[in-house]
Amino acid sequence: MKKTLQLSINLPFSYYLEKDSASGTRLLRYPSPRMIERYVYALCREMELFSDCKDAEIRSIRFEGGYIHMLKHDTFAMLLDRLDACFTLAPACEWIALTCPGQYTQPIEALLAGRGFRLILDVPTFIEQEAQEHLLPFGAPFQQINLADYGAVGIRMLTDVTGRTEANRRQTLECLSSLHPGRVELITLSGTPESSEGGEIRDWLIGHGYVQVEQDAYALPQGTLVHTRDRSRFGEFISLGLGAVSRFDGFETRNTDDFARYIDAEGNPVMLYEETRELGASGGDSAYGTPS
Repeated sequence: MKKTLQLSINLPFSYYLEKDSASGTRLLRYPSPRMIERYVYALCREMELFSDCKDAEIRSIRFEGGYIHMLKHDTFAMLLDRLDACFTLAPACEWIALTCPGQYTQPIEALLAGRGFRLILDVPTFIEQEAQEHLLPFGAPFQQINLADYGAVGIRMLTDVTGRTEANRRQTLECLSSLHPGRVELITLSGTPESSEGGEIRDWLIGHGYVQVEQDAYALPQGTLVHTRDRSRFGEFISLGLGAVSRFDGFETRNTDDFARYIDAEGNPVMLYEETRELGASGGDSAYGTPS
């Protein structure tokens, strides 16, 4: 029987903050189109390292880390074509990506629709004041979203925002009730999974029929994904991109987390891999080193 794997692809294309040298004001910045183009080229070269993976079948692909709409049409098409060439995809392969409400996905809508992408909308807060205070990129009220317009499986939102008032909390729950997303993924302002127990949002989700499917995700049946970020459930998995970890064909590899080094590596294992471990027969580590 052909083994099945899941594939994760890191797109570090979210916004970042930069202090203006003249005024000291914090400004939102995004990676340049040239940076993104070079990164995708390096991704495509990394895929070639898994040429022997054609005997396995990829059952799910999730674009992690940043927004899929940052990819231009031609760059995104090239990436999809390379995935087809390097991997064997299951007939019902699940495609998942993060994007934002609005018209951002219009240039790549046809490509998204052709693969049947299930989108998770980044809706960090329903409170415009919070968006302004924390320099979140989208300050308009989000209660107007029609999830059906995006093929969206759910939303990603912030919890434990500093200074959130009781009125803010009520508004957040009212907006959740209005949207009724199939899936809600929770993060903190630092971007790490929200691990604290309890909380009004968690209690509200459980009280309205959501089931905790991962540490930081709650879902209704329509928001349940085949793909999981709990890799302990799998003996093997493949991850591509900056800082990615893969466990495949007897080895565990960890990519460099230096953006410039990753781009310059262009798939060269000597530069790409920060660490390589040979896995023993029991799944444990039998050797450590860097590839030659």
